[in-house]
Amino acid sequence: MDASTWLLDPSLRHLNHGSFGAVPRPVLEAQDEWRRRFESDPVGFVDGDLMPELDRVRETWARLLGADPAGTVMLRNTTAGMTTVLDAVARALPRGSQIVLTDHAYNSTRIAVDVVAARHDVHPVTVGLPFPVRSPDEVTDRVVSAVAPRTGLVVLDLVTSRTALRLPVEAIVSAVGDVPVLVDAAHGPGMVDMSSGSLRGAAFVVANGHKWLCAPRGSAAMVVREDWRDRVRPLVVSHGWEDGFAPGRSRLHATFDWTGTDDVTSWLTVPSAVQTVGALHPDGWPGVREANRALARYARDQLCEALGVEAPAPDSMLGSMAAVPLPGESSDMLDPLAAELRGHGFVVAAFGGAPRVLRVSAHVYNEAAEYDALAQLLPGLL
Repeated sequence: MDASTWLLDPSLRHLNHGSFGAVPRPVLEAQDEWRRRFESDPVGFVDGDLMPELDRVRETWARLLGADPAGTVMLRNTTAGMTTVLDAVARALPRGSQIVLTDHAYNSTRIAVDVVAARHDVHPVTVGLPFPVRSPDEVTDRVVSAVAPRTGLVVLDLVTSRTALRLPVEAIVSAVGDVPVLVDAAHGPGMVDMSSGSLRGAAFVVANGHKWLCAPRGSAAMVVREDWRDRVRPLVVSHGWEDGFAPGRSRLHATFDWTGTDDVTSWLTVPSAVQTVGALHPDGWPGVREANRALARYARDQLCEALGVEAPAPDSMLGSMAAVPLPGESSDMLDPLAAELRGHGFVVAAFGGAPRVLRVSAHVYNEAAEYDALAQLLPGLL
């Protein structure tokens, strides 16, 4: 690990980038420079500079997500975006409509679906996905078969959190036709090349910058398809809701760009993160993504061999993270194994449930030897 680039504690093996990311030193310095610029003239910056700068960040996000800048807004995190969309869609649905999601959905998304469904008298329908899984078609078939005439929304993870599966979102979006799809792409930017616009058929895409892009925490974006832009508003009401506050800006941009006074330097630093991390590989971001994917695949193979289990998913469903099933049972959402491994210097994610899983991440600061050491230690602990 290059200490000039990363602030990570060198006494630990950091194999859980997927949870909260890690911000490189040059990106933190860029954020500090934005803060200094802001603090040198707060009123002048907000009144004169901020909105044009946000538009430049919006262009960066639109390129990353293969999206139309007109439908792109910035957020603090994907949780805010998911809740915003769920509330807007559920409010527009007839009573008794259904929201389809999978049992691999992120926990806060599952909670939000339950809360919003109860508030607006719509019904969640949870699709069970296999793990281990043999092919993406298994996922597509199960989700599409759950879509019914009363389905008003399908909620999908681009990459699942607990099981680290790259789901066939594009195929499902195509198969469900006119039913709107909300894509939780928290792990997308920096792990999956989304720039081609392959998700433009989805009604909503919500993505984080603080994970694989290594941007500061508090940086996220949402893309809203054109037919929904008049119906989606932030949950916080501020000046942008009133005509005349932001002349020349769409209502979508006016309401989301200003939801009250906040430190938006995390938003403004996203272009610096994209440039900084992309420069860490000679082939830029394509090289970063492929190297991380290869390292995650290596980690999975080493762990599976150590545990005597088959790979739980085909390589095509693997990104920069990998999860392997563990023996035994645990009812805890966060399995105690993670704390035990931290005592041995390994930072990993472990989840209880059926099955228990151990999840590891791979980013540019990781090395194969770290996963070798984990694979050697793990069987004895289990």
